Amino acid sequence: MISPKAPISLDTTRPTLPGASAASVHEDVAAHALADSPAQHSRTVAIAVDGSAHSDFSIDWAARNLLQPSDRVVLLNVRPFADMSMFGGAPFLEYGQAAADQDAFFKAESHKLLKQKAADLHARGFHVSAIALRGDAREELVFKVAELAADVFVIGSHGRGVFGRAMLGSVSDFVVHHVACAVVVTRMPAVKA
Repeated sequence: MISPKAPISLDTTRPTLPGASAASVHEDVAAHALADSPAQHSRTVAIAVDGSAHSDFSIDWAARNLLQPSDRVVLLNVRPFADMSMFGGAPFLEYGQAAADQDAFFKAESHKLLKQKAADLHARGFHVSAIALRGDAREELVFKVAELAADVFVIGSHGRGVFGRAMLGSVSDFVVHHVACAVVVTRMPAVKA
């Protein structure tokens, strides 16, 4: 049985991580309700989606082991900001258009991914919506999970070791320590040679 939640208060002037931009974007991409949709969902389950095999495993794991037909499932994908460093020696005036083109590409890929994964879960009998985010994945996921008042957050682990996490960071590790709900970190089974 799910206990009622205390109201959540959100500060929209949230602090940002060092190097992160305050110009975050949250776009509703897909919503799939079933014909017999309950008036009120029992839980909100947020799932991080990034298009990797680890993410696909998380979605499948959640569908098989966690999700219930009465749940509200919200898929979240965070796309990066356009990376100006890739434009190297291009004249300054071309940066704006190049950045806009790159951002449009990232947006289209994010929306396509979310629509596909939402349709897949809907076909399996779940109430699904999808939200595209832009910015630092750690910050955006923590903020959106709180804003959704999620009961559970599911995220895949890429299986980096200590050195890899130290050098590249770990979104799942950050989320585990900064969200206020239960977090499930899934890990793909090791491939046997």
